[in-house]
This record gives sequence, C-alpha cells and structure tokens, in this order.
Amino acid sequence: MRLVSTQSVSEGDILGKTIHNDQGQVLLHEGVALTSRIIKRLHDLGISFIYIKDERTADIEIEDVLQKKTKQKGNENN
Repeated sequence: MRLVSTQSVSEGDILGKTIHNDQGQVLLHEGVALTSRIIKRLHDLGISFIYIKDERTADIEIEDVLQKKTKQKGNENN
C-alpha cells in the first residue's frame, strides 16, 4: 500500500484504506476499485491523497496513528 495524490490515481486503482468524513462516516471502503466518477468526487471533496494497493507495495501495511476510539471521540467533540 502506498500514499498517492488523487491527481495521479487511475481508474482501476484499488483503495488501500477506508476514507471517512469529518463525522466518522464511511465515504469509501477499502478495496473499492476507483472509477472516473469516484476520482472526480474525491477531488470535489478536497481529498488530496489516498492510499492505494498495488503489487509493488503489497507487503507494506500502514498503521493508523490514532486508534479508532480516539478518532471517534474527537469527531464527537466537533
């Protein structure tokens, strides 16, 4: 898995990490194949970088810096 700019992703790339909005709701699940419509929506939402899965980096796993509970608690305070 690797971090890439949404400007450089292509149709068919596989999302490597689930994308959440500010309220913690899932926007896109890990494993989704990107389409031109999804890529445009990411741009519209101001999402600049995403993780994608590919063969070159298949053995690399990215750990979340914050635990899920901490993220949820932070979102509750907004």
